[in-house]
Amino acid sequence: MIIAHNINALNANNRLKKNMENTSKAMGRLSSGLRIEKASDDSAGLAISEKMRGQIRGLEMASRNIQDGVSLVQTADGGLGEILDPALQRMRELALQASNGTLTDEDRENLQAEFEQMGNLVDNIANNTEFNGIKLLASQQVSSITNNTLSKPALKNIDWSYVNDGNNFTAKDIAYDGTGKYVAIGVSGGVNQIMYSSDAVNWNTSAYNPLPSDVIYGNGVFVATGAFSGHFGTDGGIIYSTDGVNWSNSINTSPPIDLKCFGTTTNSITFDGSKFVATGYSSDEGLWKTLTSTNGVDWSVYSNPDKIDCIAFGGGKYVGQGYGKIYTSTDGINWTCHNSTGAIGYSEDAVLCEGGRHFVVGEANGRILESNDGVNWNTSNVSNDSTKFTSIAYDGNQYLAIGNTGIGGKTVIYNSDDGVNWSLQKELSANGSIGTSKIIWDGKEFVAADKDGFSLGIPEYENASSSSKNDSQPLTISLQVGANCGDTMGITLCDVRTSSIGISAINIKTRDNAEDAISSIDKAMAIVSSHRSRMGAYQNALGHTLNNVESYNLNLTSSESRIRDADMAKEMINVVNGNVLLQATESILSQANQQSQRILQLLKE
Repeated sequence: MIIAHNINALNANNRLKKNMENTSKAMGRLSSGLRIEKASDDSAGLAISEKMRGQIRGLEMASRNIQDGVSLVQTADGGLGEILDPALQRMRELALQASNGTLTDEDRENLQAEFEQMGNLVDNIANNTEFNGIKLLASQQVSSITNNTLSKPALKNIDWSYVNDGNNFTAKDIAYDGTGKYVAIGVSGGVNQIMYSSDAVNWNTSAYNPLPSDVIYGNGVFVATGAFSGHFGTDGGIIYSTDGVNWSNSINTSPPIDLKCFGTTTNSITFDGSKFVATGYSSDEGLWKTLTSTNGVDWSVYSNPDKIDCIAFGGGKYVGQGYGKIYTSTDGINWTCHNSTGAIGYSEDAVLCEGGRHFVVGEANGRILESNDGVNWNTSNVSNDSTKFTSIAYDGNQYLAIGNTGIGGKTVIYNSDDGVNWSLQKELSANGSIGTSKIIWDGKEFVAADKDGFSLGIPEYENASSSSKNDSQPLTISLQVGANCGDTMGITLCDVRTSSIGISAINIKTRDNAEDAISSIDKAMAIVSSHRSRMGAYQNALGHTLNNVESYNLNLTSSESRIRDADMAKEMINVVNGNVLLQATESILSQANQQSQRILQLLKE
């Protein structure tokens, strides 16, 4: 027996401290509900949890941003609805009444007074429909102002990066749904293929291998034409998909026709904000056809006597091209022919509408035809070589045109700030022509088809300065719809003032003027209806995006909870176990401290 050191007491005291510490931790977790209260509890878990919390907070704010975006779109839609009815509808009624030969000029003067008031109502609604100070229906694209003169910021550079998708896939057309889904059609290793991606970088192969020539997105569905292959049999002229992955050719046409009419070259498709319009040639019937659909499944069939095989929609009108002639239409079915464009062919030409301008590209080597109204056309001699341009994209400041210099040549990109004067911006593939190329703007970057992959370009502009105040808002606003930088969605606003929709100068003071007014009002109504349809599409897209964000937030919160939150039942067990051990160690410590008393008792004896 020793007296200098009480080893048993020291050991019991050490155990008592540990038990008290463990019990204290368990009680702290019970009181806070957290498994990780400080970094020492789980350093790696804390780091992961904090990153997740940042994402969760970001998603919560993104949800609020999306709801604000929905409110903005609904406000714009309401204003457009009021402009359509009663304002424009009443103006049309008055014009019809004034065109009646039973009225005198004095009667028409009386009608003119109300007619002018309705026009003022259109401007009043357009100028005063705002959301948080942003003019929604009187929007102008203003980049900078110098001495009260509108100007665009100068392009400094476009940062291009090449993406090899690993499939040796070369795209000939690309479609983007505005919310993060890309679909491209083209050739992979000599095989026709459809690819899809969520970021334009990582691409996946669809299970189908048709031979489509065009793909477009609208009303929640991708539609591809010219999709004729052995896989789909003899009726694969049109296919559709809601996700870009799973495709179907189960469509209905009224009256029924053989969809082999949509071959891989003599067809085209466009979307006007509410419906698809497609054109093609029926080899069996020997006739050209026009098809329209709102859902990509049910199609109405019309004759196409003008043999229009290339169409596009923009600026409130359709523009078509066929056999070297230009046509315009307000409904995509009934067309008006204009003078020859100067194009030398028809089967490989393309009509494009970008940035409020109309273009024809294709067989006219080194040239691009451009127009402000789709009627009067000018030729831009872009290059002095054999470049054949096939696609144009616009980011709000710059037009980019992509083309190739022929077999064994290069794929090139030219840029222009006005759609008229062009300069070489970038040479892509130097390993031979890739045939028909495509370029699009997705709201963040240009996506261009390149040989065996894609080239992505992010434009950089000089900082714009202003020497005077301007109250106009940008034509396109960007909504932050995700938790990270770049998770944005563009909302294009509109200008529906009478001066912008072509009815500011009309009157019904004479019968002839009244008849002209009817035509102008019909065009104005088509423009306003197109904008309203687009607002509806934005609202649907934002609704889907909101559902995705809320689902993502729920799953991420659940994951973060599993890392950071305490298991209350387990901690209760730890507290009970700790209390038992505390009582036991206290008892042992008490007995160990009594050993010295026994030694004293021996000394007394």
